[in-house]
Amino acid sequence: MTQLILRRILEAPRAAVWREWTDPAELSSWFWPTEYHAFCSITAEPGGHWRLASKPMDMGAEGEFIIVEHERRLVFTWKWDRDRHQTVTTVSLTDEPDGGTAMLVAQGDFTSDAEMEQQEKVWRQSLERLNARLSIRTGGH
Repeated sequence: MTQLILRRILEAPRAAVWREWTDPAELSSWFWPTEYHAFCSITAEPGGHWRLASKPMDMGAEGEFIIVEHERRLVFTWKWDRDRHQTVTTVSLTDEPDGGTAMLVAQGDFTSDAEMEQQEKVWRQSLERLNARLSIRTGGH
């Protein structure tokens, strides 16, 4: 089994980063490319459900929140619509001395390296869009 770990330093306060992860309108605007016309539902509480989908791309993913520590940590399951296998994703946020936010995204266990590599590509593109969005919105803070 394999696990994916990505770290980013974002030039935005932790509260702003948290909002991007837990507000459906915010998450759907950056997680997938604009042309996917993503829509999202989120109930960010333990046992709550989340779903992100794209009608034009005929794809979606969903899961359940396991742990929600306000502005600090989200742990949730992840399952693609056409997949039987489910992974667990952890998003951890900590303050940086300059007012930014350190973010760690960990996901696993994957059934193969190929599955992990595909998901890593999705995450890298998504996190690039998130970073760009936060930089524009906060002006670097």
